[in-house]
Amino acid sequence: MKLPDLLRQGESERLEFKTSFHDETLESIGALANAQGGTVLVGVEDDGAVYVVKVGKKTLEDWANRIQEVMDPRLQPSITRVEQDEKTVIAIRVEPATGVPVSVRGRYFRRVGRTNQRMSH
Repeated sequence: MKLPDLLRQGESERLEFKTSFHDETLESIGALANAQGGTVLVGVEDDGAVYVVKVGKKTLEDWANRIQEVMDPRLQPSITRVEQDEKTVIAIRVEPATGVPVSVRGRYFRRVGRTNQRMSH
């Protein structure tokens, strides 16, 4: 699906918008992995407006390393750069976890509707 279509669709059980990459983004990645999988779009407001996100030469590599560091078992999502109206959006595509749930720094999340819900052990 193309970026304009995703933006029109809005947040859902398989799609999350984040303005920047931070701890809540990592929780969303883990929550998607523990559900049906999906995509986190970094650089997008909750209403679907494209936000200015700064991406340097090593940014995507650093994000991939951070994801690896905090997830157990380790995840290897697809991270791609998408241009929209001369602004950069980063798409982080997450496949559903198989076997065991994925923890984020020892905590477990699951995507329910448009929210990340904390799971019990």
